[in-house]
Amino acid sequence: MSKDNETPQEFICPITLEIMKDPVLMPDGQSYERSAIAEELNRNSVSPITKQPMSIDDAKDNVDLKQQIEKYLNKSDDSNDSQDPSKLDVEVSPINNISLAEFKARYTEDPDNHRNYLLHVSVKPEAIENRAPLHLIAMIDVSGSMDCNACQNVADFENIILTRLQLVQHSLKTIIACLSDHDMITLISFSDDAAIVLPSTLTDAAGKVLANQKVEELVTCGCTNIWSALDKGVDQAREHIGEGFNTSLLLFTDGEPNRNPPMGIVPCLREKLSGGVVNFTINSFAFGYAIESELMEEIAEVGNGVFGYCPDCTMVGTIFINFIANMIATVSPLSVLRVKNAVYDVKHKIYIYNGTTTNLMVPLKNVDDLNITLDILTTNQYFVCNDIGPIANSNEHVLFKDQQYRSKLIQLINTHKFGRNCEQAINDIKQLFNELESLTDRSEFLENIMTDLINPSDSCGQIEKSFQKDYYSKWGKYYLRSLLRFHIVEQCGNFKDKSLQLYGGELFHQTRKVANKIFMAIPAPKPIEIPAYGGRGHSRQRGGMPINMARFNDRNAGCFNGDALVSMKNGKEKKVDHLKKGDVLSNGGKVVCVVKTLNQNESKIAKAVKIGNALFTPYHPIKVDGNWIFPIDYAKPELYAVDFWYNLILEGAGSATIGGIEAVTLGHEKKDGVCNHPYFGTNQVLKALMKYDGYNKGEIEINNKLTAKRDPDTNLIIEYY
Repeated sequence: MSKDNETPQEFICPITLEIMKDPVLMPDGQSYERSAIAEELNRNSVSPITKQPMSIDDAKDNVDLKQQIEKYLNKSDDSNDSQDPSKLDVEVSPINNISLAEFKARYTEDPDNHRNYLLHVSVKPEAIENRAPLHLIAMIDVSGSMDCNACQNVADFENIILTRLQLVQHSLKTIIACLSDHDMITLISFSDDAAIVLPSTLTDAAGKVLANQKVEELVTCGCTNIWSALDKGVDQAREHIGEGFNTSLLLFTDGEPNRNPPMGIVPCLREKLSGGVVNFTINSFAFGYAIESELMEEIAEVGNGVFGYCPDCTMVGTIFINFIANMIATVSPLSVLRVKNAVYDVKHKIYIYNGTTTNLMVPLKNVDDLNITLDILTTNQYFVCNDIGPIANSNEHVLFKDQQYRSKLIQLINTHKFGRNCEQAINDIKQLFNELESLTDRSEFLENIMTDLINPSDSCGQIEKSFQKDYYSKWGKYYLRSLLRFHIVEQCGNFKDKSLQLYGGELFHQTRKVANKIFMAIPAPKPIEIPAYGGRGHSRQRGGMPINMARFNDRNAGCFNGDALVSMKNGKEKKVDHLKKGDVLSNGGKVVCVVKTLNQNESKIAKAVKIGNALFTPYHPIKVDGNWIFPIDYAKPELYAVDFWYNLILEGAGSATIGGIEAVTLGHEKKDGVCNHPYFGTNQVLKALMKYDGYNKGEIEINNKLTAKRDPDTNLIIEYY
């Protein structure tokens, strides 16, 4: 179980950063999770905190602490957030009948074209006490490229190699853990061809064990034959027609297919779907930067599913946590809303969700003699809308405005997703933003759309950023198509895009919280160790410190803070941000230049380890008891307000005493353990900084976000630009 903001600190293992289940007291005075400290001492026979010699034989059961933790967890069990999703107070049984609490249509003149109308149709089911059992058919790419490092070029993950397949395996284990005894899973692997790894299996206790075993046994080889996987997946779905399952196919892949049918994948898929009953959806999930974005989007569109994009390891958790929560909250993924009159007749595929409204915005030439019907395919029910009319009150006006601009956002992304004219796309984004800004009665939903459209913060304004030079081709074209599908089906697909966060009802949000905890609590995959800044060795070996999976939902970066005190040659101390060119430190090193880097987080909050009066970023090497270590191995990082991070270029020394502790400086040339680094530890970084304005004066200020170039084999930064 993971730590939350209210968990007592003494309940948290300093290695796993999770609540302990079997705490043991060690000679260094610290309690640890037994399995975690045993694994750590098996590699290094010293305390990970004080570095004093220790053995697992020294461990003593901390009975009092264990009882306190159990009491705390039992008390916490009263809240839904701490429950196993399979034990949530929701019955799992087929949904044979759906009653509608709302099925209405409202229209008004199109403000952009007064000769036309805009029609808003809304559908909301009555409260449903049960949820449909799920049948998830996972089609997993095990081609050779799935062995690529998912942590490549990701800040704070330099010393970790986790393959794409490993993160898919962890995500699948999370999904399996969220399923009930009445749900079902099928596993299909594909490379040169597709193979059924696990036939359709109920996820009771025995089924989950078997499914996790089959997931763990997946290995990489061969090429990428996506069509073979889709072909087998559709066949598996059709074997269970009429059994009451909410069935969904999940395609996991990281590349372009290189074994295609003559007709092409999408035409073959359309033909296969037209040749029988379609009682399922198809979703695509893509990893990295070498995927065929149009294909992934088209597969999701044809299959009425979503396209989840995981550019790197930090997004894998947020995508699949939200996906399983959406699946559990879906009443029917297969419904057809038909809007018809003399000049318009179109069928629209929609989802129906538990506890929330599904919306459709339609432009019409006129609203005479409208006939609006709803066909729910999963229950064979048919409804006629009898509540059609103009907007009648202020509440309807607010809802209408939300859907009007959701429709505009969808149209904007759909128009420009091919990247033919990124400059025009940015102009249109600014126009939509300005239009929203001019509204005097903006809802929270519209405010969130504005945040995603344009915002200087790194984590916001992604739509405008995705069309910027160099971004569109790298990640923008994937991001835009993924965001588009989520808005079309009204699903919250991640924790990050503000405009998605208001989708989903109570059951969705309740399940999402629990799935998030499961993701972080499931034993993490074993990383391959590589030299970090600096690292724990030069060989790639599986193992190492257990990973806190919360890291795969976020990222931070940085050196030491400006208020930290530096020991000077005259015996006094001086703040880092007061240092000048020519100052001489206690070790004789002379200041050549102070490098000052802006904290790019808009909130100016960053993770750091506090030692004395100094803040160090988690992976900036420091010397403790004669050994160079990472600050994160000395103490647990906390959140602090930091405007700028600092580092030093010294003449005659490669370190400085900061906050009473020795820390490396730029171009230090140290080769010991964690210090070893091919860029920051060599004159390569000095050569790069000499090009900056201010170097000769002794102060460089870096305000723009830099891009890291990394060694493809070691994942270490070898250049900043």
